[in-house]
Amino acid sequence: MNIRPATLEDTEARVRVHNASRPDNQITLEVALHSEKVRKQGLAFQRFAAEVDKEPVAFAYFSQLEWMFHPQKFDMNVLVHPDYRKRGIGSALYDTLIEHLQAYDPIKLITFTREDWNDSIKFVEKRGFEVEFREWESRLDMTTFDPSQFSGTVEKVEALGYKLCSLAELSTDKDALRKVYDIDV
Repeated sequence: MNIRPATLEDTEARVRVHNASRPDNQITLEVALHSEKVRKQGLAFQRFAAEVDKEPVAFAYFSQLEWMFHPQKFDMNVLVHPDYRKRGIGSALYDTLIEHLQAYDPIKLITFTREDWNDSIKFVEKRGFEVEFREWESRLDMTTFDPSQFSGTVEKVEALGYKLCSLAELSTDKDALRKVYDIDV
């Protein structure tokens, strides 16, 4: 195994690793490249690739968070292709992140996992991470959804004084994104 700084040329491999690791949350090459393009400059960010036989099989990064910036608080993530897990690759990448983070004298590290990813939970708990907040995800399969069971619901909600609209409809409100954030939090 070889760990090295990841480059933009690794994006296709990173998408492959992501999609194999998160089959219910696929991304495209275009989405990954766009994310690279719009990442806020000036924030600390480093990504590393782990290679086996010169093929990238895992990635890890740390970044200061734009949405809750503090110079010593960082988001981090380690993602290993399922075929290469339990071989020490994730641990080696994590150690690499920690080594490179020392230059920033971090006071807080944040990561994400799901409750049904038992191995990921064990991985982060072993390294001292604790649950700070939870998010719930709700998915709706539009191919099988029957909207008739909710007939009249919008009208009932609007009769209570609420207006249901899309984010695009809020585009004239300069505070729209802040309001959406407040609702989410």
